[in-house]
Amino acid sequence: MLRRFNYIDVILWIFRIGIIGLVVWGTVAKLSFGVGRSYSTANWLDFVISGLSQGSLYALIALGYTMVYGVLFMINFAHGEF
Repeated sequence: MLRRFNYIDVILWIFRIGIIGLVVWGTVAKLSFGVGRSYSTANWLDFVISGLSQGSLYALIALGYTMVYGVLFMINFAHGEF
């Protein structure tokens, strides 16, 4: 059975398409900005190391929040005040 779209669904679809368009536009702009310039191996190594370290830090924070939520069933941002 087909579902009717209300105005909130239309607004959300427009928002999603806009976000996807911005991401695609930003990616193309970033990739085309580097045309004519190439990064050295040392630069790529720095990019990879900094990306992995920042990503692992985000993963560690997310794991901590997941474990706290799994035990307390609430997100507690003030652990010392609990």
